[in-house]
Amino acid sequence: MIALLLAAWAVDGEGERIGEELVRHAMDGRWKAVDDQYVRLIAAHPDEVTGEHHRLAAQAAQASGALMLAAQRLQRVTAADPEHPAAARDLATLEQGTGLVMVAGRTLEAVQMPFAPELREAVTAAVAEVDAHGRFVGLLPIGDYRVDGATLQVVPGFRWQVLAPRRR
Repeated sequence: MIALLLAAWAVDGEGERIGEELVRHAMDGRWKAVDDQYVRLIAAHPDEVTGEHHRLAAQAAQASGALMLAAQRLQRVTAADPEHPAAARDLATLEQGTGLVMVAGRTLEAVQMPFAPELREAVTAAVAEVDAHGRFVGLLPIGDYRVDGATLQVVPGFRWQVLAPRRR
């Protein structure tokens, strides 16, 4: 009986340790490590994931250009706590600065590359996805893009936009 209690305590302690490592990595700006710890925490100890863990994991996703993943992680925070000020602010900033798109074409390019590194990463990832598969689904920074040479505009918001040149 004591062995079972000790084993359960060790499991609980592991989730807390992973969560602390996640926070420590975030404080040091090691976003890949934050993401790795978050995935471990979600997989092994889902009941120990806090709103702050979700928010820090959203920052990690955003730093790598995975804006859709960042939005999904922020929505986990705001679903549990709609008044969470940092998560609500971060989600609103994403919604105002990006558009939810489905791009179909052979080529994608930004008319003007965004300045912020995480937005540049998002555009670079989308371009690579279109180059490899002829499509991209996710969030792109607002602005003008060329899809197969046709200029199309991404507008802010989480409502679907389809970016595909007209076929003649």
